[in-house]
Amino acid sequence: MRDFPENAQLHSHYGLALQRTGRGNPREHYLAAIQFEPKQAEFYYQLASVSPASLTAEHVANLNQITNSDPAQSAAAHFALGLNFQDRQQYESAWQSFTAGNLSQEGSYLRVENETLTKQIVDQYTSSYCAASNDAQLGCTENDVHQQRVPIYIVSMPRSGSTLVEQILASHPQAEGLGESRILHQIQRLLVQGDTQGRDFPAAANNPTSELLNELRLELHRQTFGQTNDAQWVIEKTLDNHRFLGLIAQLQPNARVIICQRDWRDVFVSCYSHRFKNLPHTRKLDDLQHYYEQFQTLVKHWESVLPLPIHTVHYEQLVESPDSVTRQLVDFCGMPWSEECLEFQQGKDIVKTASLDQIRKPIYSTSVGRWQTYAKFLGQ
Repeated sequence: MRDFPENAQLHSHYGLALQRTGRGNPREHYLAAIQFEPKQAEFYYQLASVSPASLTAEHVANLNQITNSDPAQSAAAHFALGLNFQDRQQYESAWQSFTAGNLSQEGSYLRVENETLTKQIVDQYTSSYCAASNDAQLGCTENDVHQQRVPIYIVSMPRSGSTLVEQILASHPQAEGLGESRILHQIQRLLVQGDTQGRDFPAAANNPTSELLNELRLELHRQTFGQTNDAQWVIEKTLDNHRFLGLIAQLQPNARVIICQRDWRDVFVSCYSHRFKNLPHTRKLDDLQHYYEQFQTLVKHWESVLPLPIHTVHYEQLVESPDSVTRQLVDFCGMPWSEECLEFQQGKDIVKTASLDQIRKPIYSTSVGRWQTYAKFLGQ
């Protein structure tokens, strides 16, 4: 920073690093980035994400001009304006800005493909198939060395408390969080590549060869625990984990599953008001509704067939009674109790998800029932 004090990108990246680590105030760096590149919408969005009140009248004027730029610039500008309107309690203008921002983003939600995949997973992973696959893995002696370390997979819609749950558990001295590592996507690709019948997922998971299954089991263990410093428990929270729980049961029979649930109205508002670059199902309310229904279909299916321990955390209960809910979480995971789990905001992990700012604060309840300020847009 001392060598390049007027480099806007450097100020932006440094501010983001401060947000992710919780080790400083990024506001001044985002303001500096705007000062040196006032036509870059991303810097305004970064500033609005941490301090919407810091946007001045000049900033707002610049943003209004940028909304006519290319899709990425326009989206960032609209969302920054939306956060500023929301901070000033001008909720109708905020919603209009969020809508414009979502419409500016490129990419469409593939409804038919998601619905087809959900049905294929349900048809593939029946109760009897899951039980037989799990029994076979439990009886595999090569698994014995892996049983001493426990993988924990969090299943969640976006903005439903998964980052909070991960940080609580990762604050334990014997645990570590992997964030959204997409490990299971890599395992899925290896499964499909190694399938002798040329099948796609999830069909390729139907009776794979013992050689392929062993290869996948070893690779999943390596990727799960190879990134950690001898942690006894490792937490993974990629947003589409709900599609891979059957595969997890086939490969890691000692895994545990945590499902994060939250009032769907708060989920929708929180998703819709956040600029997700790679989640096209969050850009229209009817797409959110469809994705949410497919998600819940799989959650209910796994609750009835999965031979793995499952624990559900309701976001509202967690923020209302953090001590008791946290103790239940730690107990479910089989961890010895540690007071550090109640001080997660001081956590050791870098946060890269949409909740990177909120997670550095103590648990607060102001986001519960937030949907009510936007009730008319939800048809409530």
